[in-house]
Amino acid sequence: MIGHLNGTIIDKQEGQLVISVMGVGYQVACPLGLSNESVIDGHVSVYTHLAVRENALDLYGFATKQELEFFQLLITISGIGPKVGLSIINAALPETLYMAIKQEDTSVLTKVSGIGKKNAQKIILELKNKVDRFAGSFANTPQDNQDIEVFEALEALGFDSRSIQEVLKLDELQSLSGSAKIKQAIKLLGN
Repeated sequence: MIGHLNGTIIDKQEGQLVISVMGVGYQVACPLGLSNESVIDGHVSVYTHLAVRENALDLYGFATKQELEFFQLLITISGIGPKVGLSIINAALPETLYMAIKQEDTSVLTKVSGIGKKNAQKIILELKNKVDRFAGSFANTPQDNQDIEVFEALEALGFDSRSIQEVLKLDELQSLSGSAKIKQAIKLLGN
């Protein structure tokens, strides 16, 4: 089994990288954030999951071990395959998914194409007790009502949910409140 790749990016497309490791090119499906940040001829290190099917061996890569573990937890649910699991990881960072599951908030999951309210409730029900192993990792995740309102306002303006989540974690926004936080976030997201 292939658990990790460390190599050079020789080709990339949206949601996919070809990583050369000692002369062998591995085609890896990955979150959009990882493929967008990657540059051809640049170095990359990814944690991987090999999905074995009757007619294919598909490799999925993640920037962090935490993303990989959350992905692997998602695909244990009946009806959630690797492609849907990757779509869920694309929709939100693992800490946001963790909080949504703990708070039984289906809105994060229903943003994923093909997941309705019923499937989102099923995911939450099946993972509610399983995500506790991530509790220590996400103990300091700011998810108060103000951050949720700021997130929703930025999303309504058309910004990507993952980018919003990354910006909201920045220290320079923590001391701001309300409209000031939104204005600063817009500046950062616009760059």
